[in-house]
Amino acid sequence: MLARLFLIPAGLVLGSAAALVFLPLATLFDPVTREAWGAFGSVNLFAALAHGDDALLWNLVNLGAAISTALLAICVVPLLITALLGEAARVRSYVWYAGAAGAVAAIMPYVLRASLHTRGGGDKATAEPTFVMLFFLTGVLAGSVYWLIAGRGSMRAQPRPNVSSKE
Repeated sequence: MLARLFLIPAGLVLGSAAALVFLPLATLFDPVTREAWGAFGSVNLFAALAHGDDALLWNLVNLGAAISTALLAICVVPLLITALLGEAARVRSYVWYAGAAGAVAAIMPYVLRASLHTRGGGDKATAEPTFVMLFFLTGVLAGSVYWLIAGRGSMRAQPRPNVSSKE
């Protein structure tokens, strides 16, 4: 039981760290996502340059806040939700941790869009399936790392109750 108190946070930290490394690298290597991020960044940068120095600083701060919020929502929150539910239900299946974290990460853009009351469209519609798949893979990686650290060996640590009919 004491080992679980160390393994669960270590799994969460290392799983989230793996996702935080994977997602930016994967977006750089995929041409569709690289083009979408480039268009997003250049629009904000050119708009800021047109309005002066103060606007540039505020747009860079807003861009940094948007990117950090997206990374948190895609790399950390899905793993945290999956781990909390899995630990509460004592699920030890790799399919649960990898699949559920991937599914939650894949739906996060839709949850964020719904919470911000914005609509998609235009050129984003062509890149959206690529982003969803990339977010799913990010969640699968995070869930896999968590399972390797905190999930797979925990069944041996917890003895099964002895159920017998000899009472």
